[in-house]
Amino acid sequence: MSKASFPIQVGRWWFVPAGIVLLIAGNHYLNRQVLPILAVLALLAGTLLVVLDVRRSDWMLARLPSGSPAGQVGRNRRLLCIGIAVAAGVLAWMWASGNTFRTAGVVAWIVAVVAWLAAWWPVRPGGWRHISFAVPKWLSTRSVLTVALVVVAVALGAFFRFYRIASTPAYPTSDHSEKLLDVTDVLHGLRPIFFERNTGREPTQFYLTAGLIRIFDLPETFTTLKIGTAFIGTLAILFVYLMASEYAGRIAGIAAAFFVAVSTWAVEISRAGLRFPYALVSSAAVLWLLLRWMRTRNRRDALLCGLAIGIGLYGYSPFRVVVPAVCLGLAIAVIASENRAARLRAVVDGVLMGATAAVFFIPLGRYSFERPEMFWERSSSRMTEGEASGGAISQFIDKFPLFLSNNWHALIGPNWRGDSTFVNAVSYVPMMDLITGALLLAGVAAIGTHIVNTRDARSIFLVVSVPVLLLGSTLSLAFPWENPSVNREGPVIPVVFTIVALPIALMSLRLVERFGQATGTIIAVYVSTALIAVAATQSYRQYFNEFDDQTRLIVSNTPAITSAIRGGETVGVDIDDTYVIDWPDWFDIRNVGFELGNIDWAFSHNVQMGEPLPSQSEGRPMLLLVNANDTARLEEIERAFPRSIVSTYQTEVADKSFMTVWIPPA
Repeated sequence: MSKASFPIQVGRWWFVPAGIVLLIAGNHYLNRQVLPILAVLALLAGTLLVVLDVRRSDWMLARLPSGSPAGQVGRNRRLLCIGIAVAAGVLAWMWASGNTFRTAGVVAWIVAVVAWLAAWWPVRPGGWRHISFAVPKWLSTRSVLTVALVVVAVALGAFFRFYRIASTPAYPTSDHSEKLLDVTDVLHGLRPIFFERNTGREPTQFYLTAGLIRIFDLPETFTTLKIGTAFIGTLAILFVYLMASEYAGRIAGIAAAFFVAVSTWAVEISRAGLRFPYALVSSAAVLWLLLRWMRTRNRRDALLCGLAIGIGLYGYSPFRVVVPAVCLGLAIAVIASENRAARLRAVVDGVLMGATAAVFFIPLGRYSFERPEMFWERSSSRMTEGEASGGAISQFIDKFPLFLSNNWHALIGPNWRGDSTFVNAVSYVPMMDLITGALLLAGVAAIGTHIVNTRDARSIFLVVSVPVLLLGSTLSLAFPWENPSVNREGPVIPVVFTIVALPIALMSLRLVERFGQATGTIIAVYVSTALIAVAATQSYRQYFNEFDDQTRLIVSNTPAITSAIRGGETVGVDIDDTYVIDWPDWFDIRNVGFELGNIDWAFSHNVQMGEPLPSQSEGRPMLLLVNANDTARLEEIERAFPRSIVSTYQTEVADKSFMTVWIPPA
């Protein structure tokens, strides 16, 4: 057969749109964990069409120009700034002892960071006085539409993160009571660098939540925790846009922003009320700045990247895997440098990046020096099974096959089988919706073909960084059923959605090439909007219906307990005369205390199993809450208080009903 008669010509405009359609059809079956032959053929054909398009066209974008190195500050000024940074850093280290932020130590810490940045910050040729104050490019008329679309994406993401925030997820867990106790510590004047309660936590969430409570007069409740994390999750959308647009242009950035805004995966971790989204937002910021530095080789970007790393280390422990990922990116950049001078400069910038992160890490570094076992406990406890089973390295070697299996499960988590943890996501449902998961497959085909074509360093880094960014989940060797984990895989989300955006950008370019600027743009907007709408609809249903129903069925109904106690006040029973008779795995009474606005009550009004029943104080009426299964306690109460009235407190989930026992005045 001659070339002219070959039915498929490489480079047709419809290759990518058709490939996306076929991959959506195949992903429909992947999501249901079945793989008939037709689904396999659809997946292969869709992938092939994307590969053929990228193989022929080489990529969707023109080459991004490299930046020219800017001038440096004078030698004397640099030495002075370094001296100030070192002196202030030593003082910050000394005054960070005892796991406490002190005013003098914080001031010294800030001075050290500012002085260090000033020592190495590049200036424009001609010095500081010749800095141009022209209107930034992102404020130009040409970019108004881009800014507007990013604002719409952030607003859409805010809707998904704040809508029904008080009721979904409905019930707190013990983790939330631990967080609220930490926030209470801050509100009462404690200033820990690392919060040691519940195996240890980084501090950012607690100080931010305490600030929200002080500024907006919010209550110390589960809902306030969710408001704080929803804000961070919304902020992450902007950094995902910056990262994707830096790598593949504004169209890709806008697409990434919209899809991460409606993604069930990102929504779940943003509304949980725990530190989960801090890893996402910090990872997006670091990777954006690293990719920009790899393009521009501007020392400013290296310093900002190091600063973002330092900030991220105060957020959520799985973010720590971003540090080796950055090291990997630096190594790739050094290898890809065009000459010896460029390689040397890349090495120096890498050292400065690490040093900047270290300067910002000073207070937390002092704590990790004083209490290394506590600082690493949360990470190591998931990797090892204790000293009796041997050291961490020997256990890792023994469990290496399990580690490989964890990596496989993490890679198929977006399309095949997701998280098992019922309080974080719909159990065993793919982490990505039908549309976004299919675009991920198309994006992997596109970036893989692009790497074969060009050996592009930034593309290579994005691909090889994925297993590193998954380590927070895949190193869960002591609890392998917790992998894949929607929360511990947070650092990889920016990379995933950057790849998701590539087929949208590629399709848009092909449509414009085929139908012209105006018509092609309109078609691309309509198609992209339809895909986003389908993804948003599925995500809404999965989170606000399926996930909400799941948590209400499984998690303890704290609001019902709180309502029953407040109901007792309406019939003359003081809260101080209300007691909960404990039952195994019922609920965390501390959450009830926070909802009532009286955490001290929770510690003194929880009657443990085996403890005697409380006595009536001065003959006042009393209210006891008893688990419906605790028949022995009910009989004991009836013997002790013959005039008591037992009622069933009905809840929306029948098997969560419990008993209230009203004891009249003596």
